Amino acid sequence: LDDLGLSASDLGALNAARANPNALKNASPNSRVGKIAAFQAAVLAGQELEADLAEKTAVLESMTPPDRPSTEVETELQTAAAETETKAGAVTQLDEELAGARAAGADTTAIETELASAKDELAAAEAAEAELQDEYDAAVEYETVAAEVDELADKVAAQPEVERDLLEAAANKPVTDAVVAAVRKL
Repeated sequence: LDDLGLSASDLGALNAARANPNALKNASPNSRVGKIAAFQAAVLAGQELEADLAEKTAVLESMTPPDRPSTEVETELQTAAAETETKAGAVTQLDEELAGARAAGADTTAIETELASAKDELAAAEAAEAELQDEYDAAVEYETVAAEVDELADKVAAQPEVERDLLEAAANKPVTDAVVAAVRKL
């Protein structure tokens, strides 16, 4: 306390923070010791939030930000999926025509050429769809982690007020920044 310029009397009832850990653990939530235990639990929760924020921030910083939002990619992806479906339908139809022409003993050269071209178009459409799917998945992942970082940052920013409110509920004297620091050390 001396290093903070405080004496035990400056803490008043908050000296109960020195209580035995079992007393803190078993205290009634409405008692002074119970309220200090709630403060200590909030401090620990705040430290966990800070660690979670640091971890998620590191993950976010290791990711490549998307060139465009997932909603924009999703629209293109839906169009590409419809295009792939159309191309697959064309291939199926040409396969059936080829089978019918072969069964009839007709010349299949034109159908085979058209079918080969349709299969190439289908492969290109599938590749484009897969590329958009990858872009979409990466954008969603980035946006999800970014939202988690924002949420954690908000909670970390609110944490000092949460802790101070809990400490003020247990105090019988004014709670200053120095008092908060002192009780955190106890």
